[in-house]
Amino acid sequence: MWQRDLGQGYSGFVVAGGRVFTQFQTLAGQYVVCLDPDTGAERWRHRYGWPWQPAGRYPGPYATPTWNAGRVYFTAPDGLVGCLDAETGTPLWSVNVLRRFRGRGAEFGYACTPLVEDGKVILPVGGPGASLVALASKDGSTVWQSGDDPG
Repeated sequence: MWQRDLGQGYSGFVVAGGRVFTQFQTLAGQYVVCLDPDTGAERWRHRYGWPWQPAGRYPGPYATPTWNAGRVYFTAPDGLVGCLDAETGTPLWSVNVLRRFRGRGAEFGYACTPLVEDGKVILPVGGPGASLVALASKDGSTVWQSGDDPG
């Protein structure tokens, strides 16, 4: 039906709400992109960071975005977790979970697809008292954290 060159990365595709979402990177940065499922045309693109290991063995984002209730949740290799409006790509909130919770075990790059359930974004982080954390899907605030094991 259509083909489109995006760039580097290991993100899968999510089809929801009449759109296609994925993550990738170019030499200019890392992005979440929204495509038209019928034509592959870009509807919007959100840049969230610099390229991850652009000349390395495994460059680019490692996670697949998650669509839930009109929002797109994503993670970046440096530990950034973000939420975008699925219709417009407007950023709603973001937080770096590796910094906030002192995460360990993701030196190769954070590679977690967000699990969104009952108003919570659940993520393994690997920090002291924060092996697993839940953020509020509406604003990224901490709902709970538990465990001491690294990621």
